[in-house]
Amino acid sequence: MRRAAYLEDTARFLGYGAWAGLTAVIKLEQPGVSLRGRAPHAGHTRKGTAMIRHTVVFRLIHPSGSPAEAAFLADACVLASIPGVTTFERLRQVSPKNPFTYGFSMEFVDQAHYAGYNTHPDHVAFVRDRWVPEVAEFLEVDYMPLDYPAPREG
Repeated sequence: MRRAAYLEDTARFLGYGAWAGLTAVIKLEQPGVSLRGRAPHAGHTRKGTAMIRHTVVFRLIHPSGSPAEAAFLADACVLASIPGVTTFERLRQVSPKNPFTYGFSMEFVDQAHYAGYNTHPDHVAFVRDRWVPEVAEFLEVDYMPLDYPAPREG
């Protein structure tokens, strides 16, 4: 509890953006949840399963630095509390090679947890109420460890 209080105080000192970011970290500080995003055994979470990393890069319709942009990024932290999410990051995209400005990255212990996330009411509501009306363009990429066999088609 002392660490969480310290993080809250530090975030308040650094400003709103830091507070919103650390809120997601504080929510994830619970037994059995990795903040570093490292699944045991090079991406294998238990016999026969592999970690899934879900990523999306995007550009919002809101002006840079606007309250609406800040609210969207802060409200996305609700995704971190969905069961099965083991890590959650909100990221600033910095490459000049693409038009995107932000990214989200999250990890799941296996495909079943990722599937549960996709149908969870909080995820469905965020996509419907925030993502669809406020995201101008995006690219979604989901990964699993290279040393794990690729899923079979069909």
